[in-house]
Amino acid sequence: MFFGTFKHNLDSKNRLVVPSKFRSNLGSSFLYVMKGYDGALEVYKQETFDALIERTNALAYNDPDARAFMRLRLPSVVEIEVDSHGRIALPTSLVAEYNISKDVVVIGLNDHFEIWSLGAWEAYQSEIKGDFEAIAARLPRV
Repeated sequence: MFFGTFKHNLDSKNRLVVPSKFRSNLGSSFLYVMKGYDGALEVYKQETFDALIERTNALAYNDPDARAFMRLRLPSVVEIEVDSHGRIALPTSLVAEYNISKDVVVIGLNDHFEIWSLGAWEAYQSEIKGDFEAIAARLPRV
């Protein structure tokens, strides 16, 4: 499981040190990074990425929304290796698209983690933090 919030910096080669708390949970030296929601990059380890692909494959390809989703999301997937220093090199195309600069926030979300530019994360937090209880009340019960 991934959880917690960590402020980090990218180096000049767009490398990010994966939080040490996360590194012990990776399972392999490869991760999958892709377009996420609300201005974040999503990062998955192998087993959770495989489960995500299975759910994506279950979408009906004859549905225009399913096709659009797959066409927008899957081409952004990049397999990246965690180096011996615990760093990952973020793809330049995704860093540019998400306006990620030196200051980033890494947040754990159970089966994956997200990478946000610091500014985008702060703006998102300001927008939703007062709605926590209302959001929780609208969620389906499991």
